[in-house]
Amino acid sequence: GLADRATGVALLTREEPKAMQSVWVQNGRPILHLEMSVAGRRVDLVAAHALVPVGAGAQPALTPLVELLDGLDAAVVLADLNQTPWSTAYRHLIRDARLQDARRGQWPRKTWRPRRSWLVGLPIDHVLYRGAVQVEQFRLGPDVGSDHLPLLADLALGSGEASDH
Repeated sequence: GLADRATGVALLTREEPKAMQSVWVQNGRPILHLEMSVAGRRVDLVAAHALVPVGAGAQPALTPLVELLDGLDAAVVLADLNQTPWSTAYRHLIRDARLQDARRGQWPRKTWRPRRSWLVGLPIDHVLYRGAVQVEQFRLGPDVGSDHLPLLADLALGSGEASDH
């Protein structure tokens, strides 16, 4: 796996990656990228944690993320974007990087809870994908003591381009 200890962003895998890189983001947190092989086929895993958007604060992380994904076919993005699915920056990311949200068809439930409050929160953590990746199951995980709830996604690599389901 790959980790940036300064920011706490990590991508950990059971299998050895074919390649890995940390993409430096000016005025932001690094984006981590692992190239993996699943049943002899390439799939890219990407982790990103955008800064809290104050003004254009999210843009420095999202533009390099779109650029990184530009040359990739099947990819999974695991991200705390500090953006809800209703934000303009999120919608532009989905459009520009040709991504789909693993929670499609579900109401976005809050993943971040300030002071672990059940009354207040926002859905700012995301599992996104493109290409032949298919979502078999998507759910919110249990409280593990963080101000964020985990997202659990069972994904598979399909035979071709993912259908719009």
